[in-house]
Amino acid sequence: LSPRPRLLYDYVTEMFAQVTNPPLDSIRERIVTTTAVAVGPEDNLLACSPDSCRRLLLPGPVLTADDLDTVRTLTADGPHPALATRVLPTHFSADGPSGEALAAGLAALCRAADTAVDSGFGLLVVTDRGAGPDAVPIPSLLAVSAVHHHLIRTGRRTRVGLLVETGDAREVHHVAALLGFGASAVCPYLAFDTVRALAAAAGDDPDTAAANYRHALVAGVLEVMSKMGISVLGSYVGAQTFEAVGLGRDVIDVYLPGTASRIGGASLSDLADDARARHSAAYDESDSGTQELDSGGVYRYRRDGEPHLFTPETVFLLQHATRSGRADIFARYSDEVDRLAAAGGALRGLLGFRAGVHPPIPVEQVEPVERILTRFATGAMSYGSISAEAHTALAVAMNRIGGRSNSGEGGE
Repeated sequence: LSPRPRLLYDYVTEMFAQVTNPPLDSIRERIVTTTAVAVGPEDNLLACSPDSCRRLLLPGPVLTADDLDTVRTLTADGPHPALATRVLPTHFSADGPSGEALAAGLAALCRAADTAVDSGFGLLVVTDRGAGPDAVPIPSLLAVSAVHHHLIRTGRRTRVGLLVETGDAREVHHVAALLGFGASAVCPYLAFDTVRALAAAAGDDPDTAAANYRHALVAGVLEVMSKMGISVLGSYVGAQTFEAVGLGRDVIDVYLPGTASRIGGASLSDLADDARARHSAAYDESDSGTQELDSGGVYRYRRDGEPHLFTPETVFLLQHATRSGRADIFARYSDEVDRLAAAGGALRGLLGFRAGVHPPIPVEQVEPVERILTRFATGAMSYGSISAEAHTALAVAMNRIGGRSNSGEGGE
């Protein structure tokens, strides 16, 4: 739907337990939760020994660059040989057919993971550092999931821990997706560098800003876990509690198997094209020798940014219609929103009805509108979730059409 190259994280949505109350309150029930995670080889559960406990215990899933450098010091000839670390670069060629180049890069990554595990390494660090003019970073979510599922298929997954060092993760959703698809910890090095630079430019302490950013990510991941009733991070890692929206079967079946996908969508070639587009923009310097970052318009409307249904025009029409009570203005608002949705602003805008495929049904055989409206209902919503005006409007509407309204407090 977007005319711009989007990250793979945008193609997966978080699942949640659909109950009236949150299955787990990450604030009030914080005492029964933990974001600590043990990383490393998992020994045989049927033959427990002291070696089974030789794993790396991390207090949280978000690592700084210094934390990851410490992990990299674990070697085969050190005091913890079972936690020896191997770094796996994740790049593909900037030349040739995009889909084939990305597939070849993923295949090489999986072969490198096999070699590392067979050589006795207990920790794998998947990293996109080292990208250059001829090396395009593989989307981190795709790389992590590809390695995770490849090791499962080959029976090697429990022999190694998986960490990721990436520059494309910056939000809670990004970190949660990487964890859900197999990583035990994430180092968003570029986000940390950005936070530190912004803090320094504003005269604030960079270390404090980085610590606050880290705390926000970990707290956000805990909140995402709580939506599924998961209280322990170790149970969330690899749980894959996500659905895909807009990914083709060639991507789902090979690299994200087991992920629910209700519709088709982007192929591996499309993802490779997007990665190359971002890569090209990074190395496209202006005549002045400086690089200006595109605002993007993802979070708020920008004239040349991502399409939004709420534009200055639609907001004006909606405000004008509600203040004046004019139905014709509201009709103009509805038409404009529908037009934007059909132009790619929303998935529902792509839905259409094929007229003339079957002969029309006689009106006498169709259930009357009055009977259909009696099955309309509004669910129980708390007073605080909306407002008195909204509750009143819903009740009036249901009474007018003969539907059922429920103004009771939902949840508890």
